[in-house]
Amino acid sequence: FNAFAPLPYHEALYNIAEHFNLELLGVVSEAYALSRSFGKGDDNLSAVFIDVGGGSTDIAIVHEGALMGTKMFGIGGRTFTKRLAVELNISFREAEKLKLAYTAEQLEPKSKKLISDILQADIEVWLEGIVLAFSEFSQLKELPPKILLIGGGSHLPEIKEALTNRKWYKKLHFPAKPQITFMKPADLPDILDMTKKVHDPQNITPAALVNAAMELAGEESLLQKILRKVIGIMQV
Repeated sequence: FNAFAPLPYHEALYNIAEHFNLELLGVVSEAYALSRSFGKGDDNLSAVFIDVGGGSTDIAIVHEGALMGTKMFGIGGRTFTKRLAVELNISFREAEKLKLAYTAEQLEPKSKKLISDILQADIEVWLEGIVLAFSEFSQLKELPPKILLIGGGSHLPEIKEALTNRKWYKKLHFPAKPQITFMKPADLPDILDMTKKVHDPQNITPAALVNAAMELAGEESLLQKILRKVIGIMQV
């Protein structure tokens, strides 16, 4: 699996690591780390990862153990927070607190309905983005019907409700109705949480990157040596 990163970004990561006297083991795509960590050793694994982050939604498709590709569009948790801030005429920080209270089931029914109604328009646009992203995987005859949600933005109940109860998948080549579940840290077999604090979907990606770091912690690969040499030449 190959991923592109602009050279200035790569250099910035090395500079940050050097500043803190750390060794940068590698630059790893989140989607690659997830696919490597989940169902490790299962060559028949097929699943879709939907990561609803703060600024974007990232989709990664794994087919028979191989990462087939990723798609991203710019709607995430902050989009919904901004909508609440505008509609309720409150600050972004206040809107974020309100959204978190809503997802944590800490509001009374009347307030919950108000927030849900406000978010519906953006959820419709988000769902259209999901359909468009899936449609770009035209090289696959079938899309995996197993969909795993991760990321802090996935807490919004409207996200899972839209994916579960609407007919968006009818426009795409799924062999059956997709099954929507939240990915759990326990789904990463090589990561053992001794702190008992890693229990949220937003912790999944950092945990997967930890798993990737453990793989990279051994002897430097030939590819890493070549990349390091190329970067050195380009800096001359």
